[in-house]
Amino acid sequence: MFSPLFEDPPSIKIPQVNDYVVVKLIAQRSIKYYVAVILSKTDDEIMVKFMRKSLGNKFAFPASDDIASVEIFEIVEILNQPSVNNRQQYTFNFDISKYKNMC
Repeated sequence: MFSPLFEDPPSIKIPQVNDYVVVKLIAQRSIKYYVAVILSKTDDEIMVKFMRKSLGNKFAFPASDDIASVEIFEIVEILNQPSVNNRQQYTFNFDISKYKNMC
């Protein structure tokens, strides 16, 4: 007999190096979301390289690298690997509309 009390817990994916993620940053009066790629990870620090929103659901890396350290709780979603066009624009398969202030 099956009991819901003994179900396996859902698998939780932990962000890894080279994963593309959505990062939530809180400023003084606003919340902004950025797409980034994880460059390195230690027990207490995750280094990411931020992208900028282009047209529609496309993102690109800025001319000057935008690298920062973020906390694990600031990562709100792990994205699938993107497709890249010949203009170095990255397209992700996710619903961008759920992030009101995507940068």
